[in-house]
Amino acid sequence: MLCLADEAHGTHFYFGEGLPVSAMAAGADMAAVSMHKSGGSLTQSSLLLAGKRMSQGYIRQIINLTQTTSGSYLLLSSLDISRRNLALRGKESFARVMKMAEYARKEINAIGGYDAFSKELINGDSVHDFDVTKLSVHTLEIGLAGIEVYDLLRDEYNIQIEFGDLTGKWNRPGVWTVEEFDPDPYMEALNQWGLPWQVRENPEMVD
Repeated sequence: MLCLADEAHGTHFYFGEGLPVSAMAAGADMAAVSMHKSGGSLTQSSLLLAGKRMSQGYIRQIINLTQTTSGSYLLLSSLDISRRNLALRGKESFARVMKMAEYARKEINAIGGYDAFSKELINGDSVHDFDVTKLSVHTLEIGLAGIEVYDLLRDEYNIQIEFGDLTGKWNRPGVWTVEEFDPDPYMEALNQWGLPWQVRENPEMVD
């Protein structure tokens, strides 16, 4: 049996240090890697990695039968540019991402009412590893589901996050433009007037 891994959010596993093992390093025969999610290429561009047990000619034949034979050179060139950038500066860039994500986790947890979780979830069973470039936060303790926080951050603070779910979790994706990312707006959004969406039993009156 052959193994095809969906590695949509794992581009940086191949270029960083201290990150979860990549699908190909773990023994997958093929891996679909969405370079545009965390690698910096244009949207809709991705790579299909193939291992030694796969026939490149057969893969190419199947793709030609099911996909267009006139690929977008704009997308292809963006893949090459992003791959070069990651090969030259990937380790440095993602090291900065991890440092900023850890800073944000520490500050969020210091507020109270939030759980910005990390490697403490690793248990050797159901959780094998944790991608520290992802900033995920549980919010149910403050009475809001993740989808509500998703809307609040977008509408009130112009902060776009990756997703929010009903279990009270929201996630900031891995940073693809590390030079432009600044975690402080998240801190400001969560800290402004304390917790602006949390019920206060005895609010302080101000002029």
